Amino acid sequence: MNDPEILRLFRERDESALVETDRKYGMPLLKLGIRILGSAEDAEENRNDVYMKAWIHIPDLQPQHLEAWLMTVCRNLAFNRLKMKNSLKRHAVLVELTKELADCIPDPRSIPGPPDLISGYISDFLREQPREERNMLLRRYWKMESIRDIASFYNCSPNRVKGILFRMRRKLAKYLKERNRQDETQRDSDGTAGII
Repeated sequence: MNDPEILRLFRERDESALVETDRKYGMPLLKLGIRILGSAEDAEENRNDVYMKAWIHIPDLQPQHLEAWLMTVCRNLAFNRLKMKNSLKRHAVLVELTKELADCIPDPRSIPGPPDLISGYISDFLREQPREERNMLLRRYWKMESIRDIASFYNCSPNRVKGILFRMRRKLAKYLKERNRQDETQRDSDGTAGII
């Protein structure tokens, strides 16, 4: 069943919307939950919470991209669950991914402007990248997949994936610095620098 049909079922409050959502997205949601939480049992609970949120919110929100919406809810719920368990600092995969991205994504508090400015820049950057490279980056840092899983999906060596991710992180860092420089130049020309 395609996404518009599933969304129609949610709008009609037809419980088969949950069955169809589970059939289509259940495994990806479970895998993401396991990668974040490290436990199949916690991931299963998390997936059920995603379905509850979908049941409550989708009829009003009508997301354009159902999979992206579900994965975002899944990530947010899983990270909240980790915080409640007070284990966020000790989670090895999250620490590894954070270290990988630390050099290319600045602390949002260091960038003047709205807090979601960096995420907008990252979205712009991703739109400009070749599809395979963009998807590898998203699989690694959004879906939190291992290098080995990404390599298997693309039928290539882990070293190739590592190389692509390394180059993508460097390109992203350069892109973000350039965008920040452009913003500073624009603020200076507008006469808004130093007003705050």
